[in-house]
Amino acid sequence: MHQELGRARLIKRLGAFEPSASTTEAVLTYDKQRPLKRDPKIREEHRQERAAARRELRARYGQYKEAFVYRRLDPATVRQRFLNIREAAGRKRREIQETVTDAAARNVLYSVVAFETLRERDRLRREIRKERQALYADPTNRRLSYREWVEQQAATGDSAAIGQLRGFVYSEKRRARELGRAVANDDADGVIHADDVDPVARNVTDGLHFRVRRDGAVVYRWDDGRDAFIDLGRRIDVLAKGASDEVPITTALRLAAEKYGGAFELTGSEQFKRRAIALMVEHGIDARLRDGEQEALRRAKAAAAAKQTPRRPRKPRKGGASP
Repeated sequence: MHQELGRARLIKRLGAFEPSASTTEAVLTYDKQRPLKRDPKIREEHRQERAAARRELRARYGQYKEAFVYRRLDPATVRQRFLNIREAAGRKRREIQETVTDAAARNVLYSVVAFETLRERDRLRREIRKERQALYADPTNRRLSYREWVEQQAATGDSAAIGQLRGFVYSEKRRARELGRAVANDDADGVIHADDVDPVARNVTDGLHFRVRRDGAVVYRWDDGRDAFIDLGRRIDVLAKGASDEVPITTALRLAAEKYGGAFELTGSEQFKRRAIALMVEHGIDARLRDGEQEALRRAKAAAAAKQTPRRPRKPRKGGASP
């Protein structure tokens, strides 16, 4: 120990030791008559006020949409510009007819006028095309989406728009949490890929159509309203798993093989995994399973199926001896 930290030196510097004063322990009591920190009635009133403000905000956006007018080139003005070129060419031809007496010279000048007229029309077409492209690219000549319009209103201090923006953010976070839980659900019957891939929305088979949810997931559904499977991006969950639901499972596997580059892993119950592997072999779906046990089972079933496939009898050679 350092000599400066000895007891005698510390007492001389800091004084003698004194125990701390006793403290009174806090007593927690519950008073059921005490009003709640947040009154449920007041909270409900505020919720109703926010809902009314957002309905009024949506109505204002509807008025904005109805009043918005796209700026376009006036068709009458465009026609007049072409007409001006034609009239100018007509004046030149009349002037040539009145001033040039030689027929051969007149024909040459007529040809020059015709060529210049074609060139002017082509120049005017290019000019009008650029003007239309400029109007199309002008951000002020585009009707804002509801989200963009709300952001614009919020920038001016509109309280209803500010509240709606907070609602947008809350909804996005909630959907992100729900989608994250769905993607991380390895217990669901389906297919999963190692990398994150965007959902795919396209027609995959007859009678099956898709619907894109607001969180970006794509639900594939039969015409009668039954859900077949859902594409969440890096995984596809099979929702139709009945004894007669061979087509949706096979369709989901084909989509996974194409989308994930022919390599994925099966998830869910062992019964589903075995059934999916059997369907892959039966329908010749060219894919490799990343899980070692699943791939070994797939190879074994494929080998067994190859042995059971009858070989075609060889045709006798022409000119050969018959047995």
